[in-house]
Amino acid sequence: MRNSDSLREISKDDADSIFSYFSNEDVTRYYGQDTLTNIHQAEAFVDFFANSYKEKREYGGELN
Repeated sequence: MRNSDSLREISKDDADSIFSYFSNEDVTRYYGQDTLTNIHQAEAFVDFFANSYKEKREYGGELN
């Protein structure tokens, strides 16, 4: 990680970006998960990782 990179808690604000990536079959084909078809699935994804973050299990990187 570079000095300007940081780890932060995932939030509902990330749902649109997550949906943008994981609704693309070219991404999910190699990621090993089903392609998202609606924003509610992305929000559930955020909830899963947010709960993992609170339990100190998962983190998201942010490149600046």
